[in-house]
Amino acid sequence: MKYSIFILLFFNIFGSNAQNIQLHYDFGEGRQYLTSTVEMFKLDKWGNTFFFIDMDYNGSKMDSENATGIGLAYLEIAREIKMWKAPIAIHLEYNGGLSANKNVRTFGTAILIGPSYTFLSKDFSSSLTIMALYKNIRNTLNNQPNNFQFTMVWTKNFMKNKITFNGFLDYWKENHLVFTKNGSPIASDYVFLCEPQLWYNLNKNVSLGGEVELSNDFAGGAGFFARPTIAAKWNF
Repeated sequence: MKYSIFILLFFNIFGSNAQNIQLHYDFGEGRQYLTSTVEMFKLDKWGNTFFFIDMDYNGSKMDSENATGIGLAYLEIAREIKMWKAPIAIHLEYNGGLSANKNVRTFGTAILIGPSYTFLSKDFSSSLTIMALYKNIRNTLNNQPNNFQFTMVWTKNFMKNKITFNGFLDYWKENHLVFTKNGSPIASDYVFLCEPQLWYNLNKNVSLGGEVELSNDFAGGAGFFARPTIAAKWNF
């Protein structure tokens, strides 16, 4: 799910090509809104392509005269190039989005590039991808575009593929402002974001579960947050 995504490698029960739609209800403190996610992953002989689009239906909660049902839309699209036998791929990625609240900067448009390495179990039930990326972020505080990001993405299937545990972890450098609960701004240089998901697969198409967004100094919030969701997913 959101903001990082993300670059999920779907070596699981849905095969090497996967598309899904998720609907999450976020019941974290001060949230209580729906988020939809559309994901696509496809392998080819030159590597793989992944993208997701998140939309937060929290427009009525935004401090904006122009707020509508969708308060935020966010996209990540990634391409991994691997036309050789060596296990390391070249990862290219773009992140960006739009917010209904023009007065609050929740994320920066970014371009990422770097090596990616994937570990696979022999039966393809488990995968772990590790990336070390250069990250160029537009419009950072004090105009510091050159940054880095470390990413881990994992998938693990249990109980003959009835249970799927997946998610990602991102840690990156970005000079930005976050705000305490009383609204005081604080400058921060690093962001931590981890979103583990747990799904019960009713069949090949329908999954029920959710995720927990674990973050520190992320999306304007100062300090650590744990924001759970409950969700349903349709796998095409």
